[in-house]
Amino acid sequence: MSVPISLNLLLSGTIIPRSRVESLPSFPGEAVLPHITAFANDLGNEGGGFVVFPGDEGDEISLSASLGMIYPEYMPVISIDEYHGVSYVVVWAYAGNLRTYYLPKGCYVRRNGKTVIPDKEELSRLNELHGVIPYDDAVNHQAGPEAIDDRLVSDLLHRLRSPLRESGEDLYRSLLLLSPSCDYVRVRNVALLFFSDNPEAFLSGAYVEVSVYGTVRAFHGPLQLQLQEAFSFIDSIMTDPAGADEVKAMLLDAVMRKDYESRSPIRISFKVDGLSLSYEPGVNRRIRDFLRAFGFLVT
Repeated sequence: MSVPISLNLLLSGTIIPRSRVESLPSFPGEAVLPHITAFANDLGNEGGGFVVFPGDEGDEISLSASLGMIYPEYMPVISIDEYHGVSYVVVWAYAGNLRTYYLPKGCYVRRNGKTVIPDKEELSRLNELHGVIPYDDAVNHQAGPEAIDDRLVSDLLHRLRSPLRESGEDLYRSLLLLSPSCDYVRVRNVALLFFSDNPEAFLSGAYVEVSVYGTVRAFHGPLQLQLQEAFSFIDSIMTDPAGADEVKAMLLDAVMRKDYESRSPIRISFKVDGLSLSYEPGVNRRIRDFLRAFGFLVT
């Protein structure tokens, strides 16, 4: 497995916020492990992060050998990339599903873009998250790999300038779109939301509904296409560009925060007395990054 995003794009901050990229001046040996475990613990449900440092395959091997110090077992994705002619080790420390993760010296979390030892309140919050997987990152037991459309995945890889060369299930696994087990292959909900032609076949409320003075129009398909079509529709019915941008920002935020376990869609209603937006809120950790990757301006 390789890190799916090019190092140049990663360091630009356009897809992954800089607060979720720990850039080190050199390979620090075992001192890199607190950063990895902090991202794995994912206290803020942000989707983990990345650790980057100048290095080569020897450093990659040394790092891999030290990962056994993390408990419970955790294996980040590690690869080699080049930036301005210099070889770098890139570690994708994705959010772990068995948090809380520890090292022999203790536990670590991210706070304000820094790796720190959690205070009492943060440790309590982290322990409450033990074994809790946000719904977007959970496995959908009704969907196998055939639910994923390769064309949609290829579009993502192009946008990420990805070095990945795998295909099929190997590619989906590299993108963390599948269940961890190779013996029971199922698709995660976030993969259905972005890479299935018909997410509603598995997540019945995964669509947007816009009502204009009683006339209803629904938008279906992958989330990125729903948003593109809904944005165009909003632009076509609103004469004030600033007002349209405000409504589109509200919709984007709703798509990011919706509880996709709910059967109710996101509903926007234009009425004589104003505008209303309704949806069931939930906790997601990977939708934000995919929206950024598809070019949406998510804060």
